[in-house]
Amino acid sequence: MGATTGGGRRGRGILVAAGVAVSFAAAAFFVFSRENPPDLPEVDLAHTPAAVVNRVKEAMQGVRDDPDSAQAWGRLGAALDVHGFRRESVPCYEQAAVREPKEWRWPYFIGLCHREIDAQRALKAFEDALSLKKDHVPLMVVLGDALLALDRIEESGAHYQAATEKDPRCAPAWLGVGAVALRTGDTDGAGRALARALGIAPGWKEPHRLMAQVHRRRGAHEQADRELEQADRARDEIPLPDPERDRLWWEDGASVKWRQLRAGQYRKIGRLDLAEREWRDLLDHEPASPDGHRELAVVLVHRGSLGDAARHHQEAMKRTPDPTVPLSSYAQALAESGRDQEAVAIYRDLLARQPDRDTARINFGVVLARSGSLEEGVRQLQAVLSGEPENTLALFNLGRAYESVNRWPDASRAFQKLVEVTPSHRDGWSRWALSVVRSGDPKRGLDILRKGHGRFPDNPFTSNHLAWLLSCSPDPSLRDPAESLRLARRLCQETRMAQPIFLDTLAVAAASNGDFDTAVEMGMRAWKLGGDPRVGVEPGLRQRMRRRVDEYYRARRPYHGPP
Repeated sequence: MGATTGGGRRGRGILVAAGVAVSFAAAAFFVFSRENPPDLPEVDLAHTPAAVVNRVKEAMQGVRDDPDSAQAWGRLGAALDVHGFRRESVPCYEQAAVREPKEWRWPYFIGLCHREIDAQRALKAFEDALSLKKDHVPLMVVLGDALLALDRIEESGAHYQAATEKDPRCAPAWLGVGAVALRTGDTDGAGRALARALGIAPGWKEPHRLMAQVHRRRGAHEQADRELEQADRARDEIPLPDPERDRLWWEDGASVKWRQLRAGQYRKIGRLDLAEREWRDLLDHEPASPDGHRELAVVLVHRGSLGDAARHHQEAMKRTPDPTVPLSSYAQALAESGRDQEAVAIYRDLLARQPDRDTARINFGVVLARSGSLEEGVRQLQAVLSGEPENTLALFNLGRAYESVNRWPDASRAFQKLVEVTPSHRDGWSRWALSVVRSGDPKRGLDILRKGHGRFPDNPFTSNHLAWLLSCSPDPSLRDPAESLRLARRLCQETRMAQPIFLDTLAVAAASNGDFDTAVEMGMRAWKLGGDPRVGVEPGLRQRMRRRVDEYYRARRPYHGPP
């Protein structure tokens, strides 16, 4: 069915929008009439989930109520955009741009809607946006992408380079620099840039794929093959944080995908009430939604409402074609909430139905180990590794399983193997080093962190653990407060003082250097940021952040313990 106004005169509405693209400046003099507003786009909502339909209709009504409002048009564009109606969202963003010609976000969002299907139109929109906003790093990157797609290589490289200078921790910008270098035959330059991208985002597929090309050009075919193997295990998702883009789905995303992201952030900071509200709102619109029942069951387990959780879990089982999906989610929720015996029973049921579900078997092994059945848990993990010896998830969790029962030498061997298989693993060097420290060899642990930091200086987690250990090593002779402070400051500056765990380390380092006022300031900033659902940290860590401020820094005492 189509949602229209004015008899569905879509052609005229798009014609007006096309005029906008010619000159945003001229549009500032256009006067609109409430009696004859531009048409809303036609949107086929016939097979769209009810919650999304409701959100789109609300946004359409907002435009009908105030057709001269740029924000109303932009809100409608966002409601369509985040739910996959990108073609339909473009004329809405164009109408917003007519009404607010100095707002850079409207041409930026137009470009994002075009970039996968029309590089030329995307480029024009991105250039319009850049003329209004010159320092937004994601815009600089996507503009570089559009230019590269049109083989305007030199211009593309300039935008990527500018993005790395503005934000040295932007992995897609370094990827772009590397891609341009490959196109121009600069193999060494490509290798350096791609190494920076991998140091920042080791789990991202594309830099591994391009690094394989670098190795092949150098004749290192075995290294190229290893890079491609890592690419096969890596994620496609592009690590380009964009607060402006994220605001769209945070405010207007009504689909299961966006609710999962919001609910996950709410759970991370302990706001289970808000997570529960997400799924009850979905079920209000779609009472038979298997996703809604499955995800609500997960939240209710975490809230301790086991009876209600079980009822929604059974509803999800009845309504889902593949019952192993709700079984997996329910078992994981039980495990995360400390109900290991119930989780074990669900995992046994799941694996009886689908024995080759490796991720479930890995999680099952972790729960068994943690709940006192270490040997059976290790057998489950080893069963996965017997079929896939370089399964990074199994190796990582084998190490975590040994950690859970303080078998630090065994944990260190698992993490060492993980690093050998995947040297760029985000947490491999840190976990290996810390398990060695807990085994009683802090010097070797520090040496491991230094080696990992030397090989991957852009891995912020290795840098952060190195800074922490230099302030908090159990062996005072290994502490170096000045170096710890230098590393922590660099991390916080490169992440714009916006990452709570790095600010927490900066507070520890400042206190180790006797600067307790800064320690209090940074510690409190970390604690406050940790409560933001879009950035948040798990509640236990956030409590420890506040305890360090109150019991150590305010008392003019340095902290020398674990995170």
